[in-house]
Amino acid sequence: FAIRQFQSLQEYFDVTVITFYRRPAGWFSSLHTQLLKPDIWRNAGGFLEFTDRPDRNLVNRTLNPSIPSHQITRDTLGTIQFYGKVFGTTNVKVLDYHADHLELEFFCSIGITPIFCAHVSKIAAGKTLTKRLNDNTFLLTDEDLLATHAYNDGYFHPKDGFVSRNQADKIIKNYFDVFGRDILPKRCLNSTDVDWLWNRTLWLEDNIAPHPMLNKTALRDDFDKYVERFCEVDAPTMLQTEYWKEQLRSSDFVKPKN
Repeated sequence: FAIRQFQSLQEYFDVTVITFYRRPAGWFSSLHTQLLKPDIWRNAGGFLEFTDRPDRNLVNRTLNPSIPSHQITRDTLGTIQFYGKVFGTTNVKVLDYHADHLELEFFCSIGITPIFCAHVSKIAAGKTLTKRLNDNTFLLTDEDLLATHAYNDGYFHPKDGFVSRNQADKIIKNYFDVFGRDILPKRCLNSTDVDWLWNRTLWLEDNIAPHPMLNKTALRDDFDKYVERFCEVDAPTMLQTEYWKEQLRSSDFVKPKN
């Protein structure tokens, strides 16, 4: 149904679909992070729980015919395949997320006037390169994972006089710093899924990427930066220990009265 609706656009317009190529490990990690940012008490789940969902399973996600197409989260290859069926692959243009300046990559690659491209180039020349690996400290992913699991286990609720989710994350960050992050129980993405991501990365770099393929060592170094993020605190295990139960019942989580 969705494909037929999209195809009808070609009766009235010349359609070009623009998608940015991003290497799978970074794209998938970013997609999960998007679900963690809202300051609401909703357990988006850790990365491992996220990948265990049938519509996002790394290995089977693009191979399982039982998953409705509108529920599949598509990376670059999935996007090209879907819209290629709709408008034809020649009408799907792949740009480079990894370019130094995304502004130039977009405005100077879609056929706009050279004058405007030159104007954008002048602006971009005075800008700091966009960071590709989001290492902002305010994205307290492990802290948030424990906080949301604790909330769902009935430890605190902001409507009952407790702090907000963001405040709880910051309190837990202090606990982790004192306890020692290196000795927190962890869970990591299994080797089968890591291998799947790596093999998909190699294939995409060779067949889809709009830039020259990195040498394999540099590509693996870039890949490993994200794979490190696929380990997370084992929140369920932590919530079974008396130490963390006591910490999470602390008065630190009670909102101060005005």
